[in-house]
Amino acid sequence: MANVLGMLGYLWMAHYAWAIPEERAAGISTTTSEPFIWALGVLPILALFLVINLAWAVAVVLRRPRSGALALALVLALWSVAYVFDYVHH
Repeated sequence: MANVLGMLGYLWMAHYAWAIPEERAAGISTTTSEPFIWALGVLPILALFLVINLAWAVAVVLRRPRSGALALALVLALWSVAYVFDYVHH
């Protein structure tokens, strides 16, 4: 559940850097505040959940519970979908 909230927070912060469809249609490409949005809003969320999920992955590898590995694979897939969804909007 925490990862789902993290993905929603990630997408919520990242949407401020998405291209405006009208500007994109007009051929305007602006990236004025995108690095700041990423550094101050998106990066802390990604870093936090990267640390949490890496610790979870280490626990799964050391203890070898199959249900934990399946859940971790699902979380990895969901984070990948969130990242691709964000990337498509830039």
